[in-house]
Parts: sequence; C-alpha cells; structure tokens
Amino acid sequence: MRFVFGRLISPLWVFDLSEVRFVSPQTYRERVARLEPRPGDVVYSREGGILGIACVIPEGLRACLGQRMMIMRCRSDAMRPGFLCHVLNSPVILEGVRELTSGTASPHLNVGDIKQFPVPIPTLREQGEVLRRGDALLQLTDTLEKQLSSASARVGTLGQAILAKAFRGELVPTEAELARQEGRDYEPAAVLLELIRSQSSQVTRSHSRASRQSNKQNG
Repeated sequence: MRFVFGRLISPLWVFDLSEVRFVSPQTYRERVARLEPRPGDVVYSREGGILGIACVIPEGLRACLGQRMMIMRCRSDAMRPGFLCHVLNSPVILEGVRELTSGTASPHLNVGDIKQFPVPIPTLREQGEVLRRGDALLQLTDTLEKQLSSASARVGTLGQAILAKAFRGELVPTEAELARQEGRDYEPAAVLLELIRSQSSQVTRSHSRASRQSNKQNG
C-alpha cells in the first residue's frame, strides 16, 4: 500500500496534488509516529520555496509530511482551522516572516518563532463570517486571474488577425470602395502606372526633338 507524501501547497492555500510522491507503509508509520495528520489540521511550511504558507488538510487525504512542514491542530471550541489558515497567510504575518528570514542563505523559520506569531481569537461566529468573506474574495481572485489569462490569449490572437488584415488592406476602405461610395470613376493602379509611363515617354520624346533642333541651329 502506498501513501501520499504531501509537500506541495499552492498560493491559493489548498493542497496541490498535481505532483505527489509516495512512501512505503513503514516510512509512513515512521513519519506519523509523533502525530498523524488528519483532515482539518493546518499545515505550515517552515522553509523552502513555499516558506510561510499555510493550508488545511482536506477530507479524504491521508498524508505524511516532510521535515519542512509543521502541523497545527486547533481546539474545536476556540479556533476554526480555516480562520487560522487565513491569519497565517495574512500580510501581517507574511511581513513578519520576511523580517525573520531576510539576509539568510537558507531561509527557514524556527518553531519558537512561529509560536510567537500574533493570532487573534474572535468568537467562532465571527471567525465563520471572516471565512465566508475571505473565501468569496479568494474565489473572485481566482476567477479574475482565469479571465485575465483568457483575455490575454484572445488579445494575442486578435493582434495577429489585425496584422494579417493590415497586410491585405482590409483595415480601411480601399480606393475602389471609396470611389463606388462617392459615385466617381476609379482607375486601378495598373491603369495609373500605364498613364504615367505614357506621359513619361511623351516628355522624353519632346526633349529629344528639342535637343535635335537646338543642335541643328547651332551647327
């Protein structure tokens, strides 16, 4: 039997299970000897690329955690796991994390530092309202990001289409179309070029005759 080795947390504060590792039953038992993660526990990353990010273990997930992760189990009569997760991911706590880890080659948080984080404890009802509003904002943010990504893709396609139309002369009315709209004659470019060549030839012949006559008079 294999068990999920949970180690990835997404920026939206939920487990990202698109990439997982598996361990043997023996390794699992060793990793959960002190405390076995269970749904509703808050998991907090103490180091690495996801330093300072918290999320809640969802229902149905059986996982063991790496050494870089910390488990927090809330008292049901005092703290909602989701509320604690929001607090740990708040700008105030994240700023404190940056101050604690700046200037180090291998940024990490000590358990003692994490225990000093200021965590407000409003009533469970108030925590529920904060969660409701916070989750709504997160969902809105996710929706806006998807819409922006989709719009950016459409803009790229639109730009290529506009460029193609520009090369085909389809962005503005052609001279022929304007002539039809204004009820006047229209001479295609080929006709105009032929007229220019004809006039140029006439001018050249006139200059040649004038030059010959001038030479005769001088001679």
